[in-house]
Amino acid sequence: MVRLTVDLITKNGPGHNKRRPDETVPQYLSRLTHLYLQEKSIDKLDAIPLCKNLSVLYLYDNFIEKIENLEFAPKLEHLYLQNNQVRRLENLNSLTKLTKLFIGGNCVKVLEGLENIEYLNELQIDNQELPSGEKLIFDPRTLSNLVQSLTVLNISGNNLDTLTEIGSLRNLQDLNASNNLLNDMKEMTILLKCWPHLFKLNLSGNPLCQKNKYRERIIVLAPNIQILDEKEIKELSRQFLQNWKMSKEVYKHRAESNEFHSESLHAELPPINNMNQMPTYVMPEHRRKQLISSGLAKHRSFLSGKAVKASSLNNKTMVEPGSRYGMQPIHVYKNRINHFFTSENNLLLKQQQHPSPNGIHLTPIQRKPTYLHEDFVLSPKDQI
Repeated sequence: MVRLTVDLITKNGPGHNKRRPDETVPQYLSRLTHLYLQEKSIDKLDAIPLCKNLSVLYLYDNFIEKIENLEFAPKLEHLYLQNNQVRRLENLNSLTKLTKLFIGGNCVKVLEGLENIEYLNELQIDNQELPSGEKLIFDPRTLSNLVQSLTVLNISGNNLDTLTEIGSLRNLQDLNASNNLLNDMKEMTILLKCWPHLFKLNLSGNPLCQKNKYRERIIVLAPNIQILDEKEIKELSRQFLQNWKMSKEVYKHRAESNEFHSESLHAELPPINNMNQMPTYVMPEHRRKQLISSGLAKHRSFLSGKAVKASSLNNKTMVEPGSRYGMQPIHVYKNRINHFFTSENNLLLKQQQHPSPNGIHLTPIQRKPTYLHEDFVLSPKDQI
């Protein structure tokens, strides 16, 4: 196995940044900003105090089991440790300027040890080699520290069945949670509202993707997402789905409104136990008098052109020939009209008033099976 030492750095410097013949080792190490030490079979890290300006360190595809001795690089911004054998995130608090951490393909069980890293905006912790039946665990202290800074997160392939723990990361813009065990669409609906800046989302390989209209529902729920499951969302498709959602909401609102009015009307009106009972409008007194006056006026107008004088002088009335009741005096018609509106024989149930929050409602009134023209008759031309 190989250790990370000064000799290894000086021998494996990149072609464009090799040590010059007239340059001392301390001078060379002090000007290095990038170290490319991937695939060197490194299993242990040693401190290299002279690399004070190091900002990017590539250590992927090695055999590193423990993160240690990185205090020598306080200006380190990017650290690539994927595909090693790291079992725990530790000894990283000295890297206060770290912005990108790639730790995928290791054996990390808990996302922790990042409490003092305030500027981390990208974290790749995908495909950890976890024991059977276990999933990646999130330390609340680490998540609390990453709420403001983290924008890119890759947690794919970690046996996750829920994402509620990362719902607090409100500044996420790119989330890869593919190849997990996510299956709750209602939970995803709530979480998408917690990530208003999310524009790239990958949920492929989850049972959730097999649900009916999965892609359409995600597009409608998260209007800011531009790329879903590595596929770009076309604006025309988005507009069509949004219009479809609006039409469904309008239809649902109308259905709920009709149901509400139907239930409220049913609750306010008294029940009709007898199907022969006919709800009847009871005419106010002033309107009844208007109808009688109007009917008599029309009747007199009709008689003025076609009526004949009675032969008897004692009976000084005009009568209508051809009436179904024969020759009847006017006062008889008037009495029949009054009888229709006032006779207690025609009202089997008396009018009752029932107070309610919306006003006064009248109980239905059942009438005899008789027609209006059998109670009173005006003229064949003006019959009601």
